[in-house]
Amino acid sequence: MLEFRTNDLGRDYGSLLRLVKNHGDDVRPRGLLTKEVRPLVLELNDPIACIVDRPKFNKALMYMEVIQIMAGQFDWNLFNCISPSAANMLNHYGAYGPRTTDQLPGVVAELEKDPDSRRAVAYIARPTDLLYADDLQMPCTMEWVFHVRAGKLEMQTYMRSWDLVWGLSYDVPNNVAIQQMVADSLGLPLGTYTHVAASGHIYEKHFDMIDQVKMTDEDLVIGFGLPNFGLNRMMARSVLKAAKEASLGNTESLEGVANGSIWAPAAQLWLKKFSSA
Repeated sequence: MLEFRTNDLGRDYGSLLRLVKNHGDDVRPRGLLTKEVRPLVLELNDPIACIVDRPKFNKALMYMEVIQIMAGQFDWNLFNCISPSAANMLNHYGAYGPRTTDQLPGVVAELEKDPDSRRAVAYIARPTDLLYADDLQMPCTMEWVFHVRAGKLEMQTYMRSWDLVWGLSYDVPNNVAIQQMVADSLGLPLGTYTHVAASGHIYEKHFDMIDQVKMTDEDLVIGFGLPNFGLNRMMARSVLKAAKEASLGNTESLEGVANGSIWAPAAQLWLKKFSSA
């Protein structure tokens, strides 16, 4: 078991990877050598300090995953415009946005009704996922759990399997974005973010990459800050719609986002990707 707590994941990400590489067990699922710790518990005391810097990290892809999950939708063509290699590993079946879109309003309603509730859970995994694992990419995340404690919104993610290189750099910002969205809807600040993975691992092909990880102090500054979940989701869908239009050549709406919105950094990256596609 490995417990890793930090106030700044961007600063300490390399340390986490080195701990797993140096102390993990040799495990070979599907014949691929990995270094694995079981379980891995990662706790972020400042969740927005969650962006990491590693080779081949695609920030435009990170923001695209975030907005689609927040919008509760999945658009393969947009992913393909941003990163064809990532798009080849994604499909509607395993997409978290559609799986949670009808659950998150209930999470907010539950915590509005009873802030001390222990029932505010969004389930991502399904009992039948293993039946389709080979063909449709079995989701790695099992559930999101939310608690209001000490006047802040805490979030826990439970995961069966976690690639600490390709996966972590996108998964943590995705989940923190949902934590922020729920917190905004409740009018609360963020509490801790905790990620529990039954298997946290690094593939052999990424061993050499660990020494190339750089420290960064960039925060995930996103969201809409509206005290209503429906309005926050509507705004997310508006940004996603602008991205869809831009991918088809009509960039006016997304340029507006890029020039005067908290989503400006994401929109600017998407516009560059679309112009070069």
